[in-house]
Amino acid sequence: MKNKITVIASIRNREAWRIRTMVESIRQTGASPSIHIVDYGSTSEYAVEYEALCKELKVKYTHMYTEGLPWIRAHPLNFGARTAKTPFIVTTDIDMLYEGNAFQWCLDNYKDKTIFHISTFWLPKNGNRNQALSAGNGSLGGFTFVSKNAFEEINGYDERIQFWGYEDLDLDTRLIKCGYKQIWLPTEYKIYHQWHKVSELGGLRPATVNYNSLNYCMQNKISPKLKNDYGQNVTKQNRPILKYLENEQPAIFTLNHNEITNWNKNSEFIDFILRNKFVKVELGKRFKVTPLKQIQPLTKKIISPIAKICGFHIAPIINYNIDYLYETILSIYPSILKDYYIDSHFESIFFLLR
Repeated sequence: MKNKITVIASIRNREAWRIRTMVESIRQTGASPSIHIVDYGSTSEYAVEYEALCKELKVKYTHMYTEGLPWIRAHPLNFGARTAKTPFIVTTDIDMLYEGNAFQWCLDNYKDKTIFHISTFWLPKNGNRNQALSAGNGSLGGFTFVSKNAFEEINGYDERIQFWGYEDLDLDTRLIKCGYKQIWLPTEYKIYHQWHKVSELGGLRPATVNYNSLNYCMQNKISPKLKNDYGQNVTKQNRPILKYLENEQPAIFTLNHNEITNWNKNSEFIDFILRNKFVKVELGKRFKVTPLKQIQPLTKKIISPIAKICGFHIAPIINYNIDYLYETILSIYPSILKDYYIDSHFESIFFLLR
């Protein structure tokens, strides 16, 4: 099976044990595919742990130097698919646990231009599989089995779709437009998604990501075969700002809460970065700290039913400095920016100008 299937999963700054549980659950089903863990820019502490664990488990490990760049789930999966030496590819999540040898079933039942999926079950925090909730057919991303030719035909996932949420739906839509058939495995084959905290908490990705992603998906329905050079590696040499972060002191520009929307401050900011080569922009806290922050979860739980009846939404007070600057990056990079680095909490961003 190692010569037929490569399983690709990506990770960034998550617990290393998730790699072990995913790999061991696959092997416990009797399957023996090649496995490639693509680390999409984890910090050095995590990267060292991942590399050692992958060596112990005898699986391939690659660290892509994408620290400080937006999480793009499509990119590491594309890299794994492009570099795979097998005729079939499985993309999966690092949080998955497998029940039943789905890999052999796919090999036994594969016909040309087929996409296989497995229904995902969401595990509770206690990990009890009897209490897992089914996501049903239509929830993609946990397990996608296709031929490597399929990736090559449409140039993989669309890497313009940043962060997560639409890349799997878009991939299937484009493949179906090209004559592929989507098939869901029998119910005895299951995958369980291990519990973790909600990643974005309403703010750990820019507000415009969904709008941009849907725009790309609509374009792709018209032209399903992308023209991008998909799955390119990012090496340390591709990220000059990493060396600056280690060895240089940046010029600092500070923004107050939502201050980037102030015209005069915005003009001051543009003038500042154009006068300096290496800049740190202090954005402020992503979520505004309030005096009664500790009781926010309880208050939200009490008020939520009333909010639904009245038709309003409860949300934290968000600092939108990063949202505006994120769009700025997309418009000026790479024309005047050589590289950039966004901290994981969206509280600062570094610019390296050309």
